[in-house]
Formats: sequence, C-alpha cells, structure tokens
Amino acid sequence: MTTYTKLNLSESKSGRPVPIVHTLGAASGTPLHIARGDTAGHDEVYIYATNRAGADANVLFSIGPAANSISDEVRVTLAFRVAPQTIIPGWPMNDSTGVYGRCDSIGAIQVHGFVNRID
Repeated sequence: MTTYTKLNLSESKSGRPVPIVHTLGAASGTPLHIARGDTAGHDEVYIYATNRAGADANVLFSIGPAANSISDEVRVTLAFRVAPQTIIPGWPMNDSTGVYGRCDSIGAIQVHGFVNRID
C-alpha cells in the first residue's frame, strides 16, 4: 500500500522559509531540499519563491546530485512585492537529488515549500 507523508523542505527549519544566500556567480547554490537517498519511493517536491528586495531579481534554481550541479535548471525573474511564484510544481525526485538556489541579491529571495514523500 502506498503511503504519503507531508514534510517540510529538508533545509527548512520548522517550516520556515529558506533564504537564498549564494549569488548567480557562485560555484555552488544554497541547498533547498535534498531528496530521499534511495530509489524505493520518491519525494514530490513543491517549491515557491518570494522576492523581498526593492527590485526584480534573477534567480537560478538547479536540480542535480550536488550543489554545483546545473545539469537541470529553472531560471526565473521574480518580481518584487508579489505573491509567491511556483518554481517546482510537484516534480518527483529521489536518490539524493537536490534543489539549489542562486540569485543576484543575497537574502532577498525566500523559498517556501513542502514535500509529499511517497513510499
């Protein structure tokens, strides 16, 4: 029987937003979520981002096995002072795949989200 467990992003402290603290030019990104370490099930990942800066911000979300991975990426321009934007709409991940963020304004971007762990 399949079970679903709703969890915070792995890098969130008690469900709080995760600030992106690495710039676009950094060698690695800010870890946001690291998926389960096996292939028996998967994490269904939902990520939303908000911009607290005084101007639009460029953001790069990378998905891969390491913080410096940019094999799969989502590039967005987040408008400031608008509702959270959907970045990852429930993509399945496992085998320690991570989601990492970089932006052009350190600390301005906050990432919210959750995971449905499916076993």
